[in-house]
Amino acid sequence: MKFTVLFILTAILAFRNPLIAALLWTGGIAFFHMLEEAQGRLWAYFGELLEADWLRHLSAHAGLILIVWPAFVLQAGAAYGAFSAAQVNPFWLSLLIGARIGDGLFSHFIPFAQGFAAPRTGKVQEQLNPGLATAVVYLVDSLLLALLFNQELLSAASGTVLAGAALGAGFFALVQPGLKLASRFVRA
Repeated sequence: MKFTVLFILTAILAFRNPLIAALLWTGGIAFFHMLEEAQGRLWAYFGELLEADWLRHLSAHAGLILIVWPAFVLQAGAAYGAFSAAQVNPFWLSLLIGARIGDGLFSHFIPFAQGFAAPRTGKVQEQLNPGLATAVVYLVDSLLLALLFNQELLSAASGTVLAGAALGAGFFALVQPGLKLASRFVRA
């Protein structure tokens, strides 16, 4: 239902201002993904995945601030950078596409493909792989953004587009290794 409303609002707005409609759409699905990850306690899921007790026991506020919000801020900021001016900004658009693909792959699809089992902790009800459903939307959205704005991406310097995509995907590629490294220094 939430995506239906977002889609209708975006479609109506697209007739007047396609870039603002793209900003609304990309920001909206980033917000829904953030909510899904927060409600499912993504930090506890990472704690199970990485066998890191300190992540399993983070409060909701600390989990939001350390794990969920940085990803949301990155993607909302990239969406704003891509679509807030008179023309599409290829660097920010490619960063957004790379971040969406990286988030979906590294945080959700790769662990799912590796057969990550249900959380072992029984006290707090965590959702298995919170954000997986909206990560599918992220991958579809990445493809649509690349297709809809292919002229802007292809006319930009390839180094600009590749750097944006690499930074976006690289952020998410480094999340789990970074948390694993932090586990050496932080104890629950």
